[in-house]
Amino acid sequence: ANSKSESVSKNEEKTEQSGEVDSVVDDSLITSKAQLLKEVKVSYPEKAKEDRIEGVVMIDFVINAFGKVESAVVVSGPGHGLNEAALAAIQKFEFKPAKINDRAVAIRAKYKIPFSLNNL
Repeated sequence: ANSKSESVSKNEEKTEQSGEVDSVVDDSLITSKAQLLKEVKVSYPEKAKEDRIEGVVMIDFVINAFGKVESAVVVSGPGHGLNEAALAAIQKFEFKPAKINDRAVAIRAKYKIPFSLNNL
């Protein structure tokens, strides 16, 4: 499932988030993919803005059978507070869990959160 959102705040920083969901079980067994129900916008850390730090944070995590995020880890990112901000936000996301027939199952997912400064 792909998800994209854009927001431009009064400080005119822009973040576009997108996720890729990869199952930990055989894809052919999944009868219903996980769906993003609640996305939390990531706030751009003030220090990173001041230092003009940009980049993409890639997070690997598990969507459990209840649709909650577990075992979230930063795979790559620019640091300077951006990794931590992305990780804090992803842990508040909520999903409709993936299913095999009528049984909810845990799957592994990846999510990219880019941080980009515009017109500051």
